[in-house]
Amino acid sequence: MHVYRVRVARIVLLSILLACSVLSLPVSSAGPDIIGTRIILPSPLQAGQQVEVQDSIRNQGTDNAGPFSISYYLNQDTTGSMNEILVGRWDVAGLKRGAVKTANTSLTLSDSLKSGEYYFIRKIDPELQLSGEYQSNNIQRSKQPMIIEDHGTIPLRGLRTIIPSEMKAGDSIPVSVF
Repeated sequence: MHVYRVRVARIVLLSILLACSVLSLPVSSAGPDIIGTRIILPSPLQAGQQVEVQDSIRNQGTDNAGPFSISYYLNQDTTGSMNEILVGRWDVAGLKRGAVKTANTSLTLSDSLKSGEYYFIRKIDPELQLSGEYQSNNIQRSKQPMIIEDHGTIPLRGLRTIIPSEMKAGDSIPVSVF
């Protein structure tokens, strides 16, 4: 008789869960749920450079989180293809339920990066180390691309810059820097 009651309870619970998903009612997930809350990137970026980002995360789940990592990527593709370039990683020792953690992490931009527009991608727990983690909010992409300059690009610097006084849109002009 005891086994029969357990089966009935499971059927009722399954029916409630299906009703919630059909009606689009929120069903809270048990376990940790790590989300990115803010990230600060330096600008401009140059290939071959090591830069520091400041990243903030929060555990909005129902349980404390054990150790996990966050990986950072660059990608020239807006669709999230497999052409992601790993540029850094933050190993997090854990995060209590409701807590926020902020850290500075070094990213290394390869010398081989070509100049152009790149989207920044943050993946929380990419190795799926957290049991019960709500995975659908673990990947964030920048909405706008950032510009990465070739490491050979040298900004013009000088004491004086001479530019012709008369110009119109579309003109090619000589510029002298002293």
